[in-house]
Amino acid sequence: MSAVYIDIHTHKSETITPGSAICQIRSIALNNGETVNSACTTAGLHPWYLNENRSESALAQLRTLLDNGKLLGIGECGIDKVIETDVNIQKDVFAAQVQLATQYDKPLIIHCVRAFEEVIQTLSSQLFQGKVIFHGYQKNEILAKQLIYKGYYLSFGKAVLNGSMDKVLTETPVDRIFLETDNSPVGIDEIYAYVAGIKKIELTKFKAYIMQNYHSVFE
Repeated sequence: MSAVYIDIHTHKSETITPGSAICQIRSIALNNGETVNSACTTAGLHPWYLNENRSESALAQLRTLLDNGKLLGIGECGIDKVIETDVNIQKDVFAAQVQLATQYDKPLIIHCVRAFEEVIQTLSSQLFQGKVIFHGYQKNEILAKQLIYKGYYLSFGKAVLNGSMDKVLTETPVDRIFLETDNSPVGIDEIYAYVAGIKKIELTKFKAYIMQNYHSVFE
């Protein structure tokens, strides 16, 4: 595959035409009635939709998808301390998905809101040695350096376009970067162009770097 725009995390449902210059990886919430209908998919139990009555069946569905080789990775999954769902329930469901990621040798795509300590503690307690992507990263460069030091990747979305993440982007090694559209109508090409400019890397070369990251995590 030549260097294309890789949208590492999106919930948008439009179809990318064959031969397109975009590789779009869709994120499916199995605990919100969503189904896998693309070969380029990650799936998991999103903390927003956790429900004790639904979690067990969704975890079973996740295991079946993994058994059938349907997923590139697990997620988004994680912990969100802004929502009302008890953090301990979130931790338990997240830990179960970390265990599956270990068992099936899959990367994790992490949703983390005001819970970096809890997420990292869970990864540590599960002795997780696989690849981890923190999606939608919008925190400071100090935390970014801590996550990168642990070997994790950071994915950036449309928030970079307002300039608030310039310092973080400048200090984040290109071999730890992914880019995403998530729910945003902004095109992935626009995000790429902005970040390549901040990194002072020619766009074609920047696309090749991100493609290399993709191969490192998903293959």
